[in-house]
Amino acid sequence: MERHKRFELKRRHVRQRAEELLGRLDRMDDEELRWTVRLFADCLPPAQRAACLGGYEERWGLDRRRAFLAGFIPRYAQLALAALDRAEAADD
Repeated sequence: MERHKRFELKRRHVRQRAEELLGRLDRMDDEELRWTVRLFADCLPPAQRAACLGGYEERWGLDRRRAFLAGFIPRYAQLALAALDRAEAADD
């Protein structure tokens, strides 16, 4: 039971963090947008990174990068939640 609670807390954190970031997108400056993509992309395996980033370019304007992140953040969160599901299933 305790193990299940740990995984639920992690899931809640992933969901809350994604919501928080999405809620702040319009206030993120150039540096924060770039840092957010880099941080999350670095956490993905190469194949997932390529699939998630597609043709992303740091040279894009702020509005285009914000629009990209509006789709990237939920996708990243889904991948993180799926990884937690797999880890929990393997832990049983």
